[in-house]
Amino acid sequence: MAKHGQKSLSREKRLKSAKRWLASYRGKNVVRGYRKWFGVSDVCAVLELRMLGVDIPDARLEQARRHERAGCPPPAVTFPSRPPGARNGKELAKTDVNNVVVTRR
Repeated sequence: MAKHGQKSLSREKRLKSAKRWLASYRGKNVVRGYRKWFGVSDVCAVLELRMLGVDIPDARLEQARRHERAGCPPPAVTFPSRPPGARNGKELAKTDVNNVVVTRR
């Protein structure tokens, strides 16, 4: 699923693009890298990588399917989009010596 404001590639275009991506990929976990780079699920990543000739065991596909059926999201690291206490990116909350919140613009 594409994030808001982004268009996802069709499978045909993704596979074409993935050939170049795969040649330059230097990470340890190709399924995870593919999933993150192209914004697809684990199952989709495994299936498409297999279409490209990558040797991925059946056990890895079954693991991805079980995970998806259970409704477990893939592990992800998230970062806040703005600092805590910020509103519209213009205000930052600060505390003074008495731990009283002071805002400034």
